[in-house]
Amino acid sequence: SNSNSNSYDSPAATAVQRAADGSLVTANGQVLVRPGSVSSVKELFSRMARPKTAADKLAEAEAKLGEQSGGKIVIYTSSMKAVAATAKACQEMRSLLQHLRVVFEERDVFMSAEFTQQLKDRLPGATVPQAFLNGKHIGDHKKLSELNEADELKPLVAKVPRIPDRVAGECGDCGGTGFIPCSWCGGDKRSMVSRLGQQIVKLRCTCCNENGLMACPTCMSSA
Repeated sequence: SNSNSNSYDSPAATAVQRAADGSLVTANGQVLVRPGSVSSVKELFSRMARPKTAADKLAEAEAKLGEQSGGKIVIYTSSMKAVAATAKACQEMRSLLQHLRVVFEERDVFMSAEFTQQLKDRLPGATVPQAFLNGKHIGDHKKLSELNEADELKPLVAKVPRIPDRVAGECGDCGGTGFIPCSWCGGDKRSMVSRLGQQIVKLRCTCCNENGLMACPTCMSSA
């Protein structure tokens, strides 16, 4: 290669060099970006970057909300009581965050197939409960307990909005489940459509999940 060439340290560009004329070329001489580009390195890396996954987009959205509010906590839990150990673990994580009086959004995988898929996309093979802060994975209930015992959890969530005293306790609308029956279809998953005053067809409601439930607006407004 040219003695004036400079190699990039990034693993994504280990075979890419800058030639004497400023072009970015591969080891076999193929020109990737010619001189004169507004941002040749940015252009090159954008070509090499992998497409964003659903998990990437979700993390970015939560990070953005975190920047706007001071911090965004999301926990994935399950309200199913059949597995005692899982139910206990979910309650431990919930209680720990409530003790810190931080606002968090709880996503119940038992109540929503969408939340189940989200967790699979973000942490393949993981079980509930799991916690995220500003789009980044913190850990399960054991990890949060360890951080709390080491006095590291409180500083970590220091900027997250606090729960006002007036809303302490379970939500009066959903009882703490995070879901209410769909206000549009009443929970039967059907939306009535009529023509000329005569009912002609029933369509699946798109305002609620597969169980005829929608996110509690009271809880969502405080998360």
